[in-house]
Amino acid sequence: MKRPKTTKTVKNPRKKISISKEKNQASSVDNKFDLDEEDVYISKKSKKISQEKLLKFFNSLFSEKLYIEIYHAWCKDCKEEKSVESVKYFREELLSRNNKELHTFNFKSMRVGQHFLSAFCGNLPSIQLRKLELQDNLINDENIHNLKSLITSKQLIYLNLASNQISAEGLKKIHNEIANSKFLKYLNLGVTEGSYRVNNFSGDGGIILARILLNNKSI
Repeated sequence: MKRPKTTKTVKNPRKKISISKEKNQASSVDNKFDLDEEDVYISKKSKKISQEKLLKFFNSLFSEKLYIEIYHAWCKDCKEEKSVESVKYFREELLSRNNKELHTFNFKSMRVGQHFLSAFCGNLPSIQLRKLELQDNLINDENIHNLKSLITSKQLIYLNLASNQISAEGLKKIHNEIANSKFLKYLNLGVTEGSYRVNNFSGDGGIILARILLNNKSI
């Protein structure tokens, strides 16, 4: 026969507190916070979760190191708080946009910049990449140098950099790589419809673009 459960109390002249009841309530909340489930419970008291639990949840969605690294980089670029909701949003965007079988990656209008480019290009040896959409983002003169290894890759044939924040100064930094690429067939530096971001190649920009086209007959 099972013994009846007893409730332990703490002696206090002002108030009695049921410890067993408090523990049961806390455990019920923890049980709901199951990061292996699609429907994740977040305590009303705090929208934040520990990095350990967040990593566990993210690893359950993505097994590849690349996606984990670019998620953290994306959060830094767009100042997005690391949370279950942002992880789920990032996952849904990647799955709906990208087709690894066709070696295509689309990050259009995802507010990617310095940290993202560094993480993505740092993983190039493990990526089969033919087409890359980076239009309407935060790519500028300060972070565009990260694209050098990408442009010189023997895989990439399509690169869209329209509607970013690149000027003639930034174009100079990747001028040689574009001009001497034997594999790049398509390069877009123009304007994306609906975007308020604009690349500005006034001044020396026109001259640099002309040199690129003279040297690279395949674009």
